[in-house]
Amino acid sequence: MELFKQEDFKIFDIEGFNERMAAILTRIRPKLTSIGEALAPKLSVLVDCPLYVHVARHARRTVNPPEDTWAAFGGNPRGYKKDVHFKFAISRRCIRLLFEAGPEYYAKPQWLHSWYAQFREVVGDLRAISDKLHTRRLTDS
Repeated sequence: MELFKQEDFKIFDIEGFNERMAAILTRIRPKLTSIGEALAPKLSVLVDCPLYVHVARHARRTVNPPEDTWAAFGGNPRGYKKDVHFKFAISRRCIRLLFEAGPEYYAKPQWLHSWYAQFREVVGDLRAISDKLHTRRLTDS
């Protein structure tokens, strides 16, 4: 698995749609695919269901180059937008791991109701993960 390097972030400074898309296709997309294939089994274990990797193609774009790109992890092998999903994204400034219930998600009202009902438990889990990552970063320095 090849990880991102400092120069990969500079791809998002490239002017011009065709030029930036070519750099994303040749330098970023292969890394997202590799990272996605490594992360999918680990995320699948965490959520107790198989997750499939979908690397962004930006197929509808024709003029404005993307400000970021990503590998999404969803429970449907045919696509990810209609379900809640994880995203591993890279942009000019950072790498992000996101959890998304996007506009296409069919059960967003029910999901939000359930989310609010379990909010305290989720916040505790997120704090524990954050503390663990912070501690690891400090000890690795």
